[in-house]
Amino acid sequence: MFPGEPQLAAIEFSVRGREPLEALNIDTLKQRGLGDLFLFKPGSFGKESAPISDRCSLDLGTGTARLLIRNTGRGSGSELRAEPGDFVITKQGDFVGIVTGIESYDLGRRQEAKCFVLPAGFSWDGAGTIRLDKADSGFFESFAEGVRNTRTPRR
Repeated sequence: MFPGEPQLAAIEFSVRGREPLEALNIDTLKQRGLGDLFLFKPGSFGKESAPISDRCSLDLGTGTARLLIRNTGRGSGSELRAEPGDFVITKQGDFVGIVTGIESYDLGRRQEAKCFVLPAGFSWDGAGTIRLDKADSGFFESFAEGVRNTRTPRR
C-alpha cells in the first residue's frame, strides 16, 4: 500500500534478464521537470503511448503531491486520454507514476487525470508484505488478513 493512495499496491516479482524501472519520487520529478514524459496504456506493450509533457502540471497544494494530466474532455480523437490504470514513464525509462482518477470540470469539457507519484523520502525498506503463494483454503484467509494488517495504521 502506498501513503495517501490506499487503492494502490505494489507486487514484487522478477523476470530473468530484466531490470526493474527506477522510480522517481515527487522531489526528483520537481528537480528534473516535466519534459519528456510519456503516457502508456497497460497491456498494449507500448503500442498505445503518447508524449504528454505539454499536458502536465504538478498539484502541490492538496497534501499529497500529484502529477496532473489534462484531457480535452469530450474532444480530440488524436489525443491519447489518460485514464485510471495508465502509467507515466520518462523518455529515459524511469517510472513516474500511475493514473488513479479523473476529475471533470466545465460540464465535462475539461478533465484532469490525477497521477500518483511516490512521495518524497519514500523507501521500499520496511514495506509490508502480503503473501501470494499457492491458492489453497488458507491462502485466501491469510491474504485477507495481510490486507487488513497493511491497511490498519501502525501504532
